[in-house]
Amino acid sequence: MDRNNTFIPKQDLPYKPLHLILNSHWYNAITQLDKDEEYRAFTLYYRRRLCHCSEKTGNYVIFRQWTHLVIHKGYTSTTTEYPIKELKVDYGKSIWGAPMDKKVFIVKIDKSQTK
Repeated sequence: MDRNNTFIPKQDLPYKPLHLILNSHWYNAITQLDKDEEYRAFTLYYRRRLCHCSEKTGNYVIFRQWTHLVIHKGYTSTTTEYPIKELKVDYGKSIWGAPMDKKVFIVKIDKSQTK
């Protein structure tokens, strides 16, 4: 993670998927429309899941090296996989479901390389 709180996966990293459950509205927005990022709240749960954290404070130290995002349409077997372009902490777009006044984890995906 650099000073901008961003992780950009390198080409030579071993495959490491990040699985996220989405409701059908956001799943369809990614797979059928032009939404190219997914948001997760900046909570202790997601700091621990997405980052290597200090056990004493719970503060994130560095992002885990995720390479792909696997989105699940609810709790069904329907999934789609995309390479991750970058993972960062910032303000998201409210039209795509991010809160307007809080920073969130943003997972940007490369939709040109769908599996």
